Amino acid sequence: GRHQGAGPMSTELLLEAVFVLNPRTGMRAKRLVCAVQMLRAGTSRRDAVAQIQLRFEVGQPEAWRIVDMAADMALKEKP
Repeated sequence: GRHQGAGPMSTELLLEAVFVLNPRTGMRAKRLVCAVQMLRAGTSRRDAVAQIQLRFEVGQPEAWRIVDMAADMALKEKP
């Protein structure tokens, strides 16, 4: 019979696969997902940057890069 897919691809599994392929990219993806969720929840960019710095122990320039990318993603997915 026709192959039944498991529905939409699991984000968790996708993130796990990225980690296996490239751990550094996996970490950046994890920070990015975290930042997108914060921005969607109404966190300001400045607060999101501070939280990313604390949670993931990255410098401010990297935290801003992540949050800027996250802001683009958060905007795109709003209806």
